[in-house]
Amino acid sequence: VAVNLSPLQFVSGKLVETVGAALAASGLCPSRLQLEVTEGLVIRDVERTFDQLEALRSLGIQILIDDFGVGYSSLSYFQRFPFDKVKLDRSFVEQVTQSQAARAIIQAVVGLGAQLGMAVVAEGVETHEQMEALVAMGCTHLQGYLFSRPLPVTTLCAMLESQRSVVPRQDSQAA
Repeated sequence: VAVNLSPLQFVSGKLVETVGAALAASGLCPSRLQLEVTEGLVIRDVERTFDQLEALRSLGIQILIDDFGVGYSSLSYFQRFPFDKVKLDRSFVEQVTQSQAARAIIQAVVGLGAQLGMAVVAEGVETHEQMEALVAMGCTHLQGYLFSRPLPVTTLCAMLESQRSVVPRQDSQAA
């Protein structure tokens, strides 16, 4: 489950407590939660933000930097905090098949991610051509309308249930 965090949640000083309570109430395993922060959010109060992100990570939560490459894009953030994933902004993905500059930027971020042990998520994938180019460049995760538009929860639940019946279950008793 990926959740975008807002600056107000960091300012409140109760973010770690709120997330911990939500995990306890939902029963969601912390390793299944991904919290996304934008570069703009980080620069508001770098020390306080990184302290809270480290506290969240200590709960077992994954931390992602969202919309990377637009806005303030400071590479020093990667020296100061070990993000689990970096999400490439859709503006680069839109141009991946037409722009050498977009491809160069994507390739640089993919290389940086590989060297720092971060997965790279490409946002806004809408065509098979974009998907193929991004996979060839080494993006580890893709998201966008090519895969699904936003769905109402009832539709999502029905889709997941239909997938469950298609995937064979492994018998825990089998050798």
